[in-house]
Amino acid sequence: AAGSVTIRASRDVDAVMWILRWLFERSNAI
Repeated sequence: AAGSVTIRASRDVDAVMWILRWLFERSNAI
């Protein structure tokens, strides 16, 4: 159970980082 929680948390972090990078690139494009 603990392992699945860790994997789920890491996936959430990856998603957040992807969104932040997308927003950063988009703001630079303007």
